[in-house]
Amino acid sequence: MKKNDCNVVRDLMPLVLDRVASDESRALVEEHMGSCGECRKQYEEMKADMPAETRAEYEAEQRDIVRTLKQMKRQKKIRRILRVVLPAVISLVVLIGGLMLYGWLWQWDTVPLENDMYTLSLAQQKDGTVHVIAERFDTIGSSSVMEERMEGDQRIIYVYFRVPMIHSKEKKLEDRRKGDLVSFEKGEQIDEIRQGSPDNYKTIWKKGDPMPEASEEMEAYYAYEEERWRTGPEEALQGWNLPEDEEEMEEFERRSEELFNAVPEWK
Repeated sequence: MKKNDCNVVRDLMPLVLDRVASDESRALVEEHMGSCGECRKQYEEMKADMPAETRAEYEAEQRDIVRTLKQMKRQKKIRRILRVVLPAVISLVVLIGGLMLYGWLWQWDTVPLENDMYTLSLAQQKDGTVHVIAERFDTIGSSSVMEERMEGDQRIIYVYFRVPMIHSKEKKLEDRRKGDLVSFEKGEQIDEIRQGSPDNYKTIWKKGDPMPEASEEMEAYYAYEEERWRTGPEEALQGWNLPEDEEEMEEFERRSEELFNAVPEWK
């Protein structure tokens, strides 16, 4: 420690004790005494020589200064933490919000697909089974709906798709392959079949209208599938009569796919 530094600090001590020194001078004295025992000792002796009333006022002021400095230090620390943590929190909130919005648009919030974006057709097999046929929309979150309502004594069937809101007006969806959406066995009472939801629909068939006959290819496909179903009392519990041999299974799947692809209603 340079002697000149001690002389400067000791010259400032009376001003500090009299509370007339500037903040910079007070800070200089405090910093110096932190590393100079001799100056600290002289400072304490000078403070002890102060009148009791003046010393009490000084110590009270010092406590206020220390308290203020602690508060400033704490606030500075909080600001430093916030500078690090706040951006991370904001990024996390944005990420979660984005994921929720994505899920809402793509899957959770579905709406009926516009009727002009797909068509439904009908086919009736010789055994009386009626098939409602449509393009299969395999977009994430999509689903087909068969809704039944009784209007008076009329049984009305609504068939339609629900898709994520983000896809509701798209003209190009992922999979346009056709297939049966729903089937009705012979004897079921159906008075009208409508495409669309109860709020927005068009009638595609009503009782008394002619029903298109299923093609021979469709009959062949369902006949082949029927062969695989065991009809015996004990065997029925075992489900499909699928081949046990791997090669036979591959042949069964190949033939089933071949017959399916040949059905003109599904092209």
